[in-house]
Amino acid sequence: MFNKNILSTNRVILRYIQPTDLEQLIKIGADPRIWKFQSKYKTSSIEGFKDYFDDAIKQHEKKNQIVWVTTGPDHKYYGMCRFYNIDEFNKSLGIGYSWLGYDFQRTGINKHVKFLQLSYAFEVGGIERVQFSIDELNKQSRDAVQKIGGKFEGYLRNDRTVLDAAFDFNQTRRRTTAVYT
Repeated sequence: MFNKNILSTNRVILRYIQPTDLEQLIKIGADPRIWKFQSKYKTSSIEGFKDYFDDAIKQHEKKNQIVWVTTGPDHKYYGMCRFYNIDEFNKSLGIGYSWLGYDFQRTGINKHVKFLQLSYAFEVGGIERVQFSIDELNKQSRDAVQKIGGKFEGYLRNDRTVLDAAFDFNQTRRRTTAVYT
């Protein structure tokens, strides 16, 4: 279904994650400013980011998810993104686990990333439904999905437990998820 490991535009390159990416990704990824709505790992710390990265490698190797590293044409690291919940029978998947280093947010890079992911899903993968599941409190991500044409479908109330950035990721809260397609 999906076997092309490099996607690119004139501004970004998406390529499959590799264990050797950790060193560069941790430089931009272990930044608390970009993990306010992260749910499972204390990614704002180096150890938490390593756990997050190791899980991404594991999910990619098991083919549960397609995990890309996002770079520029100069191979400067920008962040990561994924396909998840890939359902060949129902021709659907989720796009998420996306993040960009703080300096690369609101630069237009994310539009290129989503263009590549959506084009690949629909045109190559034969996907008929792509879903974005976003913390209802994450206005920046919700706005970004709406700007690329995402349609709000509704909320999944108290959908999951997440680490709460308001408490330095030492407490949890129940997240309500906003669903877009």
